[in-house]
Amino acid sequence: MIYLETCEVLSEVNIDNDCFKVTLSPAHEGACILWFKDGRISSRFKALGRFSYFDKVKVLQFIVRYATSESLRREIETRKFETRLQYLNSVDFGQFEKMNGYRKQRAYRELFDLDDYFDKKDLIRRRKLMAKKFHPDCGGDQRAMTVINQAYEYLLPHALNG
Repeated sequence: MIYLETCEVLSEVNIDNDCFKVTLSPAHEGACILWFKDGRISSRFKALGRFSYFDKVKVLQFIVRYATSESLRREIETRKFETRLQYLNSVDFGQFEKMNGYRKQRAYRELFDLDDYFDKKDLIRRRKLMAKKFHPDCGGDQRAMTVINQAYEYLLPHALNG
C-alpha cells in the first residue's frame, strides 16, 4: 500500500472544498498518483487513481471533470469498491462476531469503505454490490450476508439524506 506521506508532491489543486494532490508513484517509474480529499467530509486524502506519466494538462483536465461531474465520481468510486470486493472473502466476516462497541461501528464503515459522513445512495449501491458476491443464492455465504445486513441496518440511520 502506498501512503501520501511517502510520496513526492508534484502539484496541488483546490476547487471549493475538493483538494487534490499529484505525487510521483514510488511503485511505478514515471507514473504519478492523484490523491483526493473532500474537505467537507474527510480530513485525509485517498488515492483516486494513477496516471502512467505526469502530464500536467491531462491531470488538470481530469481534475476539472472529476470536480464537476457527480456521475464520474460515482463511477470511479463504484469501480474502486468493486476492485476492493475482489479481495474480500467470507473468512473476513468472522472478525465481526468478536467485535463490540466503537470497533464494530468503525469496522462497518470500513466494510462499506465509507468516510465518517456518507450518502444513503452510496450505502445502498455498495450493499447491492456486496450482495451480488456474498448472497447465498449467488454462491455466497450466509454468515457474510448476515454481517452485511447488520452493517447496513446500523449505518442507514447515520447516512446523509437518510
